[in-house]
Amino acid sequence: MEDKQFYTYQEFADIIGAHKATVQRWALTGKIKVKHFGEKIVRIPASELECVQEAPSVTKP
Repeated sequence: MEDKQFYTYQEFADIIGAHKATVQRWALTGKIKVKHFGEKIVRIPASELECVQEAPSVTKP
């Protein structure tokens, strides 16, 4: 995989094994940081991968 500075919601979701809607919800709630490149273009910094991968996962009972 090439080293990128920013990922789309879908790319980020694919990397971490989550659904795109989950990643969007994390962005809206502030769990992950995003950068806006205009009115409709939103990207997630690559540094946020470390934050998500270090966070403890939630498991269903």
